[in-house]
Amino acid sequence: MRHKSAAVRKEHGRKNSNERLEFLGDAVLDSIVAEYLFTHFKEQDEGFLTKTRAKFVGRTYLNNLAVELGIDQHIESNLEAADKSNTINGNALEALIGAIYLDQGYGTTRKWVESRLIGESGKLEDLAKQETDFKSKLIEWTQKEKKRIRFEVKEDNSQKGKRLYEAHVIVDDAECGKGIASSKKKAEQRAAGDAWKKINP
Repeated sequence: MRHKSAAVRKEHGRKNSNERLEFLGDAVLDSIVAEYLFTHFKEQDEGFLTKTRAKFVGRTYLNNLAVELGIDQHIESNLEAADKSNTINGNALEALIGAIYLDQGYGTTRKWVESRLIGESGKLEDLAKQETDFKSKLIEWTQKEKKRIRFEVKEDNSQKGKRLYEAHVIVDDAECGKGIASSKKKAEQRAAGDAWKKINP
């Protein structure tokens, strides 16, 4: 569970961090989740399978799973808490999956992922129902209703030492939603989500 910030460069020039295992675990996890969805959701089309897999292996969901497993307590890094990337826990989880695969093979890794991460198929059904791309939904709605929409994003300097962005959704010159996040893209999504809840209470 060694983050690159705590890694030491070896004689051949490569640092001994978990990045290579993360690369492998990412590919193995993709395969396992794809196979699980294909097997357990026989009536669903490719679009459902693709979207659900993307949500499961996305950084937000993997980070939450890693914290649930307590992986965040075992990561070795030289980063201050405020500087830690919001992907560090999910990356460590992927590295763990890569290590299990190398040590025990695909079959054991698949059983571990299914039992410890996926659980019952209902968990994935609930995940599939969660709407995350509110920006696209909002843009589609404004096009249908023949309304104008724009996003205004500015950097929020209210918290020292932490870069945040504040986004506003403007529909027909009226502000409809607001969101704050560590990236412009996330801030826009949160603002769109805020606006979507007001439009569809």
